[in-house]
Amino acid sequence: MRVIGGIDELPAGLRFALTIGMFDGVHRGHQRAIKSLVGAARKAGAASVVLSFDPHPAQVLRGSAPPLLCSPAEKLARLAALGVDTTVVQPFGREFADQPPEVFLERICSGR
Repeated sequence: MRVIGGIDELPAGLRFALTIGMFDGVHRGHQRAIKSLVGAARKAGAASVVLSFDPHPAQVLRGSAPPLLCSPAEKLARLAALGVDTTVVQPFGREFADQPPEVFLERICSGR
């Protein structure tokens, strides 16, 4: 699995299916969603991409976050074991949180 440090590092022209979330612990619900993502991506001839965040968005937006269920390294290992092609570990700060939805989608979808 490839790990990249932000959405702006997604390769231009990459065809991909995407899921977005913290995925802390990669519990059974996460596993089901990610298996569905991987299957849909393969069926479409695309890469499976998970977009996660660091730090937890609640830390930035509310000043505190719930305790993590697993380390970032363990989360990445669990995602890799599920067959994810690429995980984006997006730095989450106030500027990222405040961007308009259209800008976020443009950054993901257009050629960065």
